[in-house]
Amino acid sequence: LVRVKPGVVQAQVVDFCMLVALSVLSTHDDNCRRALEQLPQLTGCQVHSTVMLGEVDHKIFKKLGVGLSCDPQRK
Repeated sequence: LVRVKPGVVQAQVVDFCMLVALSVLSTHDDNCRRALEQLPQLTGCQVHSTVMLGEVDHKIFKKLGVGLSCDPQRK
């Protein structure tokens, strides 16, 4: 995740697998722990995906408080 400007975050991949990996590794890796600690800062941001995401991904973004829009192609 890269903060481009206030309220704008650019990400290549934010999905369930990435969050699981961060959670698991955060007990041993300070960078992963710090990344998890920053997730609340995503609240209120908007995300656009160039493919349609599945229900699990929608729920993750909703739980993070992030607005999501997608293009009409299924992943």
